[in-house]
Amino acid sequence: MRGILDKKDKNNKGQIDGGIVPFVVLIIALLILAPIMYKVVTSVLGKFSTAIGTQSAQAETASTFVLTKFISIWDIIIFIGFIVAVILLFVSAFMVDVHPAFIILYIIVAFLTMFFAPQAVQVLQYLWTGTDFQEAYGNMPLTVFILNNFSIIMLSLIFITGIIMYAKMKGVSGGSGGGVFAG
Repeated sequence: MRGILDKKDKNNKGQIDGGIVPFVVLIIALLILAPIMYKVVTSVLGKFSTAIGTQSAQAETASTFVLTKFISIWDIIIFIGFIVAVILLFVSAFMVDVHPAFIILYIIVAFLTMFFAPQAVQVLQYLWTGTDFQEAYGNMPLTVFILNNFSIIMLSLIFITGIIMYAKMKGVSGGSGGGVFAG
């Protein structure tokens, strides 16, 4: 009984609850948000730029400059959000308490994630290539790279985090050679 109570009070800093699933949800949310924000900003600034262009050509040029800068910065922000999520996933993989049963659960969750991820990516592809957001698809190359290579990226991250957790489990439990993390 004491062991169960001690685990409850354990310090879990640096761990993402749920492993790879919150990562996938975050990336899909970013990929949904990207074309919507693009559409909102371009429609508002496009109309504004046209309206202000009737008053001053210089103001229209400045407004168009702001619009193009926003598009490139928004693409970079989405990509940085992706990189931060990957880093958090790796930190979580290093910090998680590993038990052999957890590895089996991780494999099951990874399989389910890879099973359902293509359907989510297909929906995102329809969203991005639809008539409303097709312009965003052509103007946000970093985000489109993530979208087009989502399955390969996911498989690679699942494989790498699985290796990290397996190595940590082998290192902590003693394994066949002690391991790096034995202490």
